[in-house]
Amino acid sequence: MTIMKSPMGKEAEILRNKRLESGLSQMEVAVSAGLVLQQYQRFEYGYQKLSNANMITALRICAVLRLDPYEFVTDIENLSESDN
Repeated sequence: MTIMKSPMGKEAEILRNKRLESGLSQMEVAVSAGLVLQQYQRFEYGYQKLSNANMITALRICAVLRLDPYEFVTDIENLSESDN
């Protein structure tokens, strides 16, 4: 049996830590955000970045975990500079 190692990154770590701090299971977060468990797990295990997700999905997860969505916008400073 082959076990795939998770590519957990910063975003995944934020999600996991906040979920644990909130005392929620992965299933509780998924259901509250309107997702199936496997969809949420892909974010928390780092297989998919929340910053690349559908905006509604990302905002729902942030709302459930009481996270600031801007934590997941990695290039916010460059966006502000390009507006000028």
